[in-house]
Amino acid sequence: MLLRNRCAKPAQDQLALRNQSAVPGNYLPDIGDARRYWRAEVARAGQTGSRALLSMSSTILKEITEPLGIWASADDSLSMEVARRRIVSALGVSKLLRASWANQPAVVPDFTGPSGELGTLLDIVVDARPDPPEPSDSRVHTTIFIENALPSGANEQWYQHGDLWLRQVRPAEPTDFLVNEFLPNLGIEPDFSQLETIYPYVVAR
Repeated sequence: MLLRNRCAKPAQDQLALRNQSAVPGNYLPDIGDARRYWRAEVARAGQTGSRALLSMSSTILKEITEPLGIWASADDSLSMEVARRRIVSALGVSKLLRASWANQPAVVPDFTGPSGELGTLLDIVVDARPDPPEPSDSRVHTTIFIENALPSGANEQWYQHGDLWLRQVRPAEPTDFLVNEFLPNLGIEPDFSQLETIYPYVVAR
């Protein structure tokens, strides 16, 4: 994220996740491209032995692919809406990670760094409530970069990057599942003190 991309908080209907008119059919080229990319990353994870890459790539691929069939065949509006949210949410995460890795040589992520510090972490949320007053969204936790300092007295900042809206939040906001189940099951002691959270949202079409 660059400081020049800072922007005001977008209106809710500008975020595909919040706009029920932003249906998967509006994003078919993006969906196809994302599926091809993450299938290749699943294969690369097998070659490199990276558990983190396998976890990220297979999760994103599942969250884009699985709900497509549900959305196309569901006969009730809630199932269709939850499937729609899963797809556009996963597209946002996909675009964020791909943009982050674009200028790096063949990134092989890991859950922890050489000193045991947490690496970039994917935190997928599936909110199946019909009309949540305070939605819980998928997010990515990443190391704090000083050059992306937040405005004085604020704990969040919005950015627009291509066809993504990005919400940067400090301190990090990990889900209970990530902190209490996923990381402990890997034998990792969660410490998010040096991480911030990025919420990616695809622009509504």
